[in-house]
Formats: sequence, C-alpha cells, structure tokens
Amino acid sequence: MSSENYQAQTSAVLADLKTELFSQMSDVDAVSDILEKIREWTGGEFFMTNLLCHYIVKYSPQIVEGKEAAIVDRIVHQKIVDDWENNAAAAHLKEIRDALLNYERKDALLLLYMQILQPGAISVDNSRGQKTLLQSGLVVAKNGKLKVANAIYADVFDFAWLEQQLPGITRPVSIVSPTLAAEQSVPSASLYPKVAAAVLGLAVLAAAVFAYVREPESSAIATPNLPPDSPVASQPAAAPSPDGIYVQYKVLFDKGMEHGQNGRWLPMLRDFCSISKSSTYFAPAERQLAQWVSLYPEDIELALDTAMLEKDDACPVTETILGTAVN
Repeated sequence: MSSENYQAQTSAVLADLKTELFSQMSDVDAVSDILEKIREWTGGEFFMTNLLCHYIVKYSPQIVEGKEAAIVDRIVHQKIVDDWENNAAAAHLKEIRDALLNYERKDALLLLYMQILQPGAISVDNSRGQKTLLQSGLVVAKNGKLKVANAIYADVFDFAWLEQQLPGITRPVSIVSPTLAAEQSVPSASLYPKVAAAVLGLAVLAAAVFAYVREPESSAIATPNLPPDSPVASQPAAAPSPDGIYVQYKVLFDKGMEHGQNGRWLPMLRDFCSISKSSTYFAPAERQLAQWVSLYPEDIELALDTAMLEKDDACPVTETILGTAVN
C-alpha cells in the first residue's frame, strides 16, 4: 500500500473517532485535544493510529473533562508501550525489532539508530544502514533529516532497550586519569558483543603492537608496578622514563586493545581517545587504529560519530587516520 493510501486511511480513522467522540461529549476543545494527542503519539502511522483510536473509543467513558491528554498518555503506556511484547501491538513492534536485530551488521545499525534517537534527527545520506532503518519503519525521512517515526516507537526502542542489545553503550561513568584526576570524565568502557569472525582477524593484527608494549627489551621506559592491594590498580600512576616522558594510560591502552580485538569499536575509541600524544602508548594506538580502520571503516566511523556526541574533548589518535578530531 502506498504512503498516500496509508495517510488517507489514517485520516479516515481519525475522522471516525472524531464523530464517535462528539456523540459522547460536546466539548469541541476536548475532542481536539484528544485528536492532537493521538497525532503526537503515533506521528500519523496507520497501524498505531488505528490501534490507539480503538482504545480511545473503548475507554472514552473514563475520559474526565480537563484530563483528556493525561488519559491518552495513560492508555498508550498501559495498553501499548508497557509489556509491549505481549500486547496488541506485539506483532507489529516485533517486526521492527527483528529487522534491526537480524541485520548482518547489527551493532553498526544500532549505533546508527542511537545517533538518531539521541539528538532527535540526523541528516539523510542514503547509506545502507539508513535505508535499512527506513525500510523497518522505525524512522522516517523528512526535510532531509532522519528521525524516529513516532513517539511510541521511541518509547519502546529507547536507550534502555539499546542497552539490552549492546551492554555498556549508554552508561557514562567517570574514570580518573593520572594527570587529569577528577577533572577528566570519559564514558564507560563496558563491553558489548561482536561477531566471532572479527576476533580471529583482529587478534592477528594486534600481535605486533602487544609485542611493542610488553617486551622489556623493546622499550627503555619502565612500566609502573602497583601493590597488589592498591585501590587504583585499574588506573596505575605515571612513571617517569629517562627521557622525561611519562608512561601513561597503560590500562586504557590494554583495554582498548581488548575491545578492538573483539570488534567493540565504541569502547575502544573511548579508551584510545583518552591517550595523550605524550604517552608512550599513543603511537601504538595510532598504528593499531589505522589497521582496524582499513578493515572496518564503516563500523569505526559510526562509533566515532557516537563518541563525538558523548564528549567535548579532542581525540588526538583519530586526527591523522580519520582526518578529524573529536571536538
């Protein structure tokens, strides 16, 4: 069915509801408020409009004067959004969910969707990921922008849902840096899954860099040793080298390597972006990132776009490789 037919059917459903409501209440403003609230929730999407109108008619005797909008909100949450996998909209919403989760590059697609959900819209670029989201019905294109099709979809497929699919992607936490102390805050480096095929290839690529930072004879800079019971064992203090350069962010580098080996691009970028140019680990991080970008450019660029939305600081490690800093 064409979009014009859907729009015509949606208009017909709203017209029928308007007639039904006027048979029960004489307040023109109240009826207008109800219709406007329905449009706010459904965005004119036919299935959701039809379903919500059905519930409005069913519960119209419970609509209290002056509380029309609040009652529509309550109906939406109780009958559609809450426990959505087991209500009348389940089949419709599961089709959208499956279109996202069955996509061959699911992680990249969900990152792209998060970019749309977070600011509310992004520019249309006709990429494969954008086309997939459009075909799912989850987003719509309007005036050169992609946005979530309606408020119901945004409430169902929200940040909590994204967190279930990619654990750690939406939870920022503070990490204390040896040099910036409490002034520096970076997002969580929690892990999220990637396809097993990426693990083997990335492990091979990482071997050289591991040797660079872990073989004693390959570097004159000593790695600091912390007491076993140190409360900051995850963030070791800087240790000066003979030439005055500090070994910094070793744990961030090691964790970033682990993330990258498993295709966890966003946590990897969060870690690598926290490595300063004066750090011993900056050059190895830059070389490793260049190798990963050559193999997975779209995935890493999508992760970088997300990182750009999360923080205001520069990302020096990306400047040469991607031609941009995160700022």
